[in-house]
Amino acid sequence: MKKNCRKFISVILAVLILVSILYSGNSVQAEGRGITEVPDFQDITVSKNGVVKFVIGQGINYDYYYGDEYSENDYVDDDDYYDYYDEEDYYDSNPEKYELYRSSEVSDGYEMVASGTLENDYSAKISDKTAAIGSVYYYKVRYTNSDGTVCGEFNNVVKVGVVPDPGKIKNVRATGKKTLTVKWKTVSNVDGYNIYYKEVDEEMMYGLHYFSKYESDGISYYEDGAEKKPYKFYKSVSASAKSVKFNKSKHGKGYLIKLKSYKLVDGKKVESVRGYVGHGVQDYYYCPNAENTKYKLVWPKSVSQGNKWAKKMTVIAVKTWDYKNHEAHKGAKYTKTLYIQVNKKYAPTIKQIFKEIYKNKTKPPIYEAGSFRWGEDELGYYHCQGVAIDMNVNENPMFKRVNGKITKKAEVGSFYKPKTNPYSFPRNGVVENTFRKYGFYRLNHDLMHFEAHGNCGSCNY
Repeated sequence: MKKNCRKFISVILAVLILVSILYSGNSVQAEGRGITEVPDFQDITVSKNGVVKFVIGQGINYDYYYGDEYSENDYVDDDDYYDYYDEEDYYDSNPEKYELYRSSEVSDGYEMVASGTLENDYSAKISDKTAAIGSVYYYKVRYTNSDGTVCGEFNNVVKVGVVPDPGKIKNVRATGKKTLTVKWKTVSNVDGYNIYYKEVDEEMMYGLHYFSKYESDGISYYEDGAEKKPYKFYKSVSASAKSVKFNKSKHGKGYLIKLKSYKLVDGKKVESVRGYVGHGVQDYYYCPNAENTKYKLVWPKSVSQGNKWAKKMTVIAVKTWDYKNHEAHKGAKYTKTLYIQVNKKYAPTIKQIFKEIYKNKTKPPIYEAGSFRWGEDELGYYHCQGVAIDMNVNENPMFKRVNGKITKKAEVGSFYKPKTNPYSFPRNGVVENTFRKYGFYRLNHDLMHFEAHGNCGSCNY
């Protein structure tokens, strides 16, 4: 009995010692391997002839340990763990070749369709030349060494509709106040195109021109860390179509438009693996994203003479409100028509601004407005470009600045009394906010003056 007790106590002590070693951070022996070598599908494309092309590469850097000592403090924290295997589970960690398998069913029936040698970084470009256009296949790939010994597990299965990648989107441009026209280059061997869209937020919109154009297998290469909003289906068009009018855009908003080609198989649409993505901004009432973008729009090739600038201008008629008793600035109001010479490219925008102010229920009175005027010594001046508006000059003066500070002395105009005189436009009132909505900003020292900077409400002056 005593002998059995001593044996039991010895076993308990051995277990306790083993546990203390495992949790003390001391070195211990481990056999087996960590995670097997698993390749990634890094890109998938389909040519116009139906050849499926893959780019594979190593997805994870793997640490193997087999009969070596390691410290748990070096390899394991509270959130990590390792599985241990015997020698039969150990895989060769030096892959040299790849094997690509294909099936028409996701769970079984896989056959090898391509194999070859890896590059030094475990990458390779693979082609499946036996795929049939319009078919749907499932693919997986694994690494082997030179004699065919398997070096790791298969990667995750990917589904590929063998449809040629869509034609390139040429441009996305605002052609109406709610319309973006999308144009693209067509491809052969397809039955039509599906168009998808998503609106992007303001921060993302100003970086649109930095994005590349492709999306592949759910991986967004162009979004550059922006919010991953899902695309919405817009419409399908025929294979002969080269453009589509997207009629769901809003002023000042940016959009990503994705084009996917498809084939009809047994009455169902099989889409291309990836879509070509174009981008555009609803700036029909022009509101550029950057100052240099505006300059390209409004500056003529030669600006040495005022008559060159004058050819870039047009005269627009706008409706405003004014008091019948102008001097007393009270009583009944009437509709007044003002004629303003502005830049041709900005004419639709400026007309829209005055239209919204005129329709506002407060009927803010505007009795005068001017824009273009030439000054050889003021070549970069906004009035020379026809993209600045001065209104109600006497009641919205330009104050003198001394050492960068705004004084109370008016250089042009007389006074500013927005609380008592309706011709003085209040700060952040109907007039100022409407101009700002379309990228025109009011200067703090020059209250009559609204100039185009774009950015659709994102900056202040």
